[in-house]
Amino acid sequence: MDRIDFREYFLKEIPTKSEGAMVRKVDIVVPSLLNESQVIGELRLLAQRQIPYHGRWMKYCCYMLPVSSLFTLVPIIPNFPFFYNLFRVYSHYKARHGAQYLQHMLDENSYEVVVDSELSRWYQGEMLPQTSTPDSRTVAGDSSARAPGYSSINHSPELSDDDQRTLESGSPLLEDPPLISDNDITRMAVYFQLPLFEPTIRRARHQIVADLSKPSQ
Repeated sequence: MDRIDFREYFLKEIPTKSEGAMVRKVDIVVPSLLNESQVIGELRLLAQRQIPYHGRWMKYCCYMLPVSSLFTLVPIIPNFPFFYNLFRVYSHYKARHGAQYLQHMLDENSYEVVVDSELSRWYQGEMLPQTSTPDSRTVAGDSSARAPGYSSINHSPELSDDDQRTLESGSPLLEDPPLISDNDITRMAVYFQLPLFEPTIRRARHQIVADLSKPSQ
């Protein structure tokens, strides 16, 4: 399940139009390094791209349901293909309707972009104690520089093996905007009192790191 695009998980968390009928306005919380037009533009582009994408794949998964149901003829073992296709139909349905409601809120200006000072400090690397150990944005061979904006440090326990290999190779994980660490995500979940969102944000971070670690074509 961790291989499913983090954008899909995000859109599934957005209520459908009927579920969010009582919502008049939502706050979009951002750090100070992002401006309102940039944030709204990215969200609008996300909704425009994902609505047809999830609609198309929902149909494909529906087409596969009769085929995967034939596996019920195999005795003993559960019909995993059928149940997985059923899950994907529901997942694409939720993501598509979430994208539609996101677009609706943006079109109706039912939002307010709020710059959070604590979140801004996190992205500026001020929430963890400063150390002399270089982070992921340090150029290979340079052990004296510490760039602001990434609070993880080299050989930090919260880094995955893939992250650590990227750091050791001297390749930056993310230059602009800076990338938060798994430890930051845990603290943010506590600060914003949203513990259920922590796995989703952590999954997104790991997928982004994996994409950035791939060699450029």
